[in-house]
Amino acid sequence: MKLLLLNQYAPPAQAPTSRLVDELRAFLVHQRHTVRIVSERAEYRGHHARTGSRLLRELKALAVITWGALLSKPRPDVILALSSPPCLVVAAALVASTRRIVLAHWAMDLYPDLAIALGELPPTGASGIFRTLMRWAYHRCAIIVALDDDMAAHLNKVYGVETKIISPWAAADLTRTSGARFFLHNASSKTGRCQFNCSSRVAVQCGWTRSVSRAN
Repeated sequence: MKLLLLNQYAPPAQAPTSRLVDELRAFLVHQRHTVRIVSERAEYRGHHARTGSRLLRELKALAVITWGALLSKPRPDVILALSSPPCLVVAAALVASTRRIVLAHWAMDLYPDLAIALGELPPTGASGIFRTLMRWAYHRCAIIVALDDDMAAHLNKVYGVETKIISPWAAADLTRTSGARFFLHNASSKTGRCQFNCSSRVAVQCGWTRSVSRAN
């Protein structure tokens, strides 16, 4: 299967999500899948001062990743989008719809909900537009993976979507287990379905034993 992973950061950047997608790519390649990561190709630390305002930085990242996903060859069977930059899943849904590709979303953050809760965005006006776009994108996904029960409950209550729960693992504590499994199956543009099948228990949920930590 050909998979396209979308995230703001990718190796060699030291962002936590960069490490997660790199570990995921390594395992999926070991399972004989073809995996490509499309990212902004920016440094994680110090990037903020060089690029200017946060808004311009995030818009640039979103444009770079969207363009890369649109032009990605060969055409992937599945797009897996993380959460950064904000509205990445919306861009991924547009690409998936245009190219008739199955879409999966691994939610690391909740936009614009987090910004509203922190007072960075008002609860009305532009936030309503963002939530409408996010709702459309979430419902375009064949599967959404949440970090924990609270995130899953919020996504269900606010956006009306069901999720699977997979907590991110601490890369420093990763060890392989012989019987663990993480794979995608039943994914095709004809059926529009994509399932993550995991071993029982969180300890081996994605094919690894690990200490669980929240990625930022």
